[in-house]
Amino acid sequence: MDGQRGEWYLAKQIAVGILIAAAVIFIGFHLYAALVVQAVSTAANEATKEFQAQMQQSQTEMRARTDAQRARTEAQRRQAEQDALQRRQQVARQVQAAADQAKADAASAVERERAWQRFYKPSKKCDAPPDWDTQVECGNAYVRAKREFEGQWARGEFR
Repeated sequence: MDGQRGEWYLAKQIAVGILIAAAVIFIGFHLYAALVVQAVSTAANEATKEFQAQMQQSQTEMRARTDAQRARTEAQRRQAEQDALQRRQQVARQVQAAADQAKADAASAVERERAWQRFYKPSKKCDAPPDWDTQVECGNAYVRAKREFEGQWARGEFR
């Protein structure tokens, strides 16, 4: 029986060794699986953070591009308004200049006519010329007087 007891003892020790080895393998496998899960979780968290950072950077860049476009559009709008204002002011100046010139021309025409009336005094016989020769003589006197007046007017002698 001692021989059998020794065999049972040895069989028990082998069985206990196998159980211990199985437990170590089982625990080791679970620890390894936990480490893999932890590594995958850490990698996923890092990837998520990186993705969120990239998204935030993309949104910031998009906002910056949008703001820049908005600023360019606003600047173009202001420039267009400024250009339109300048064109309106230029047209107003041109209209005013034309009105002033027309007024000056009218005043000059009135002044010229008054100067002509002061300058040219037809003779009494030209008020109602009795014959053709007198009419021709009065017409020639008018033309000579007109030429002389125009020359003096051009030289500014009446202003």
